[in-house]
Amino acid sequence: MTTIKKKKILHLSIIAIFTIALLITSYIPKLIVQNLGINIALHSTLEAFGAFGAIIFGLLIYNYKDYKNQLDFFWLSIALFVMGILDFFHAISPEGNNFVLFHSDSVFLGGLFSSFVLFKNIKLKIRVKNIILYSIVITIVAVSFFLVLYPEYGLLMLSEGKFTDSAKFLNLAGGILFFISAIFVFVRYYKLYVKDYLYFGIFLIFMALSGITFFQDDMWHVGWWLWHMIRLMSYITGLIIFFYIYKKLTSNLNKRNEELLVSENKAQESEIRFKALHNASFGGIAIHNKGVILDCNLGLSEITGYSVDELIGMDGLLLIAETSRKQVMSNISTNYEEAYEAIGIRKNKEEYPVRLESRIIPYRGKTVRVVEFRDITIQKEAELEIKRQNEEYAAINEELTTSEEEIRATNEELSIAKEKAEESNQLKTEFINNMSHE
Repeated sequence: MTTIKKKKILHLSIIAIFTIALLITSYIPKLIVQNLGINIALHSTLEAFGAFGAIIFGLLIYNYKDYKNQLDFFWLSIALFVMGILDFFHAISPEGNNFVLFHSDSVFLGGLFSSFVLFKNIKLKIRVKNIILYSIVITIVAVSFFLVLYPEYGLLMLSEGKFTDSAKFLNLAGGILFFISAIFVFVRYYKLYVKDYLYFGIFLIFMALSGITFFQDDMWHVGWWLWHMIRLMSYITGLIIFFYIYKKLTSNLNKRNEELLVSENKAQESEIRFKALHNASFGGIAIHNKGVILDCNLGLSEITGYSVDELIGMDGLLLIAETSRKQVMSNISTNYEEAYEAIGIRKNKEEYPVRLESRIIPYRGKTVRVVEFRDITIQKEAELEIKRQNEEYAAINEELTTSEEEIRATNEELSIAKEKAEESNQLKTEFINNMSHE
């Protein structure tokens, strides 16, 4: 058995023993003393503390981001809101039927909504959760005010100074529902070993015990005060959970701050490296957002004739000649990232050929474009010079070709003349030879 598993079993065993012991001992005080007396001020203070604690506790759970996507915590927050509202009306109510009714409804509805943690696999969107919360809260407040104004419509809770079966049923049913919820939450703790579930389970156990022990005695008797103390212990547990969550939030916040500080330092280092690199570049570099220059290097200042201060905040299209602006605007809007040529314009209105190449980059939390300007005037002049020389070479080559053809024609004419001369000499020799024989 692993150490973690042993810890989980130990925690749950201690809670089980404590619960059973508390349940058994709750019957002992009534055997010793029956009545501790009426103390409205103490009772109202306890209930007001509980109401305030339940509402604050519910708000914390409902808005805590780690619980946002977990439906079981959503239902626990609803249960706390409902109990807080009804406990408040219980605290301000005079002794009588509503006095017991608000408390009994608080226990029953708190247990009912807590038991919804069993349906954890149901998916609810944030908007739906908000609608459910507001609907329940508005309904509970409206019904409570109605019962304050018209107490005769409330369910009978007291008869001849004693709790009715309805009052006992609501509290007992609520206590059982809290107990079922606690068992489920403890199972979640055992499976996941998340301490949040352990603390919430303890809270639910205390609420269960306060409901189950309700029917032991009548108002203001020792048993009645005892389950108030148990209920107070549940809210103290809630206060402990509050500080536990606060500690987690503080820890997460400190961790987040450290991560942000590291990220900021890295960003500053990256920016310093970027500055060094783009200032060492042979071309001009500009970072722009939809054409507006956010940053640039010295190279762009040297190419365009504008100072760096003049360039930052300037519309980058003003660095492009009118004849090329339509093309550049189209490439910006389509996030074109291949190199292309355009005509740039300097501060002194001199136009020059420029090679542009852009990339999309993250910059200070935004997605922007970085563009490189390359003044290709020398390159274009070299291309023109090469073209001129090639044309000259072509003309010379053409002249040489023509001369070669003329020489070839002359040689052919000379060859024909030679052949004719040789033929004439041959005829002349034959004539002389014939004459000499005669």
